[in-house]
Amino acid sequence: MYHGKISITGGRDNNQLTGVDTNSQQFRAVARACRKLQPDGRPTAQQQAKTQQAMLKFAECMRSHGVPKFPDPKPGGALVIGKKAGVDPSTNQFKAAQQTCKKFVPGSPFSAAQPAPAPTP
Repeated sequence: MYHGKISITGGRDNNQLTGVDTNSQQFRAVARACRKLQPDGRPTAQQQAKTQQAMLKFAECMRSHGVPKFPDPKPGGALVIGKKAGVDPSTNQFKAAQQTCKKFVPGSPFSAAQPAPAPTP
């Protein structure tokens, strides 16, 4: 079993997470080690359905915790957020909701959020 780690650093570029160098030796080693978990290098239908259900729960949670325009993911996992989509991930409300809802998507970029800063009196 491979016990390596991928560390995601960086920030956001056009509301996409950045900082993973998919050409790095570390990334390629982890991808090779995990390939056996994804036949043909792609998630199975069961894995895709499980991920879709988790993202739907996450989206519902985000909406119920103060981010009313948070969209449901499209089939295949596409999810568009950002100011133009009416969902600003830089707001304290978004960060607080994300902190509460991350339990539905462990291991995803949404679960790696930092806690929201305390409100200013």
